[in-house]
Amino acid sequence: MPMLHINDKEVPYKLVKSSRARCIRITVGPDGVRVSSPKNIDDKLIKDFIRDKQEWIQEKVRKYNLLKDKISKKDLVNGEQLPYIGRSILLTVKETKTGAGIDLKGGSLILAVKKGLSPRERRWEIRSKLELWYREQARKTIYERLEYYKKRLGVEYNSFRIKEQKTLWGSCSSKKNLNFNWKIIMAPLKIIDYIIVHELCHLIEMKHNERFWKLVKNEMPDYEERRRWLQKNGLMLTL
Repeated sequence: MPMLHINDKEVPYKLVKSSRARCIRITVGPDGVRVSSPKNIDDKLIKDFIRDKQEWIQEKVRKYNLLKDKISKKDLVNGEQLPYIGRSILLTVKETKTGAGIDLKGGSLILAVKKGLSPRERRWEIRSKLELWYREQARKTIYERLEYYKKRLGVEYNSFRIKEQKTLWGSCSSKKNLNFNWKIIMAPLKIIDYIIVHELCHLIEMKHNERFWKLVKNEMPDYEERRRWLQKNGLMLTL
C-alpha cells in the first residue's frame, strides 16, 4: 500500500481508479486516507497532486482524529438514548426466558434478551438485535423514499440493498443497482432524502460533474446544507 509522510510518520493511503471519477479527489475517513482518480490519469500526476495537498491532508487527518476521539461508543444498556430518524429513542432492555422480541412503542425501543447472559454475551446480543432492527427500518424507509423520489425524477432503478459501508452512505452501479448504508436511518429524514436523491441522480448522470449537481439542486435546492450536515455529523451515526 502506498504511504504518505505526515509529521515524520508514515500514513498509508488507498488509491482507487474509477471510470466514474471526474478528477483526483482525496477523502479522510474510517478507512484512513483515500485517493480516487480517473482511470486515465498517470500515477506520477497523482503523486504530484498528493504532494501538493500534503498540508491539507495533514490538517484533515488531525481534525478527523479529534472528532473520532470525541465519539464515545454506546454502552447499549437500559435507559440509553439512541438516534433514529433524527430523534432520540429510549432503549429499554428486558430479560426474558426466550430473549425474543424488539418493538418500538412511542419513544421507547423495548428489546428482550435472555436471562443469565454474561455482560459480554448480553452486549453482543443487544447490539446484534439493534443492528437487525435498524437494518429493517432502513429498508422500509428507504424503499418508501425511493418510490417517492424516482417518480419526481422520472427514473427507474433495478434493485437496492442495505449494506454496511465504512466510507459510503450510498452508491449506484452502471446496472442501476443501488446500495445504502443502514446507518443513514439514524439521520434526520431530510438527510436520508438527500442521500437517496443523490444516488437516483446517478441513474441519469454517473459522474459528479456540473450536470449531476444541477440535477440534485433542481430537486433539492438546499442540498449543499444537507451535504455539510452529513460531512459534519456522519461519524456520530453509529452504535
